[in-house]
Amino acid sequence: DAAIEAAARRLLDAGADRLPALRVGGTLFAGEERIAEAAAAARWGRAGEVADV
Repeated sequence: DAAIEAAARRLLDAGADRLPALRVGGTLFAGEERIAEAAAAARWGRAGEVADV
């Protein structure tokens, strides 16, 4: 499916090397081990203070 391939390319270009991949603000969180970190960044609105992948 072309839409899925395009989405996968965008994720790879953004630096995601694993799924799930979540973007909070300008920060990309990739991998299951980063879900809690992404949720915390979203909750407190401090995505810029959390290290990028």
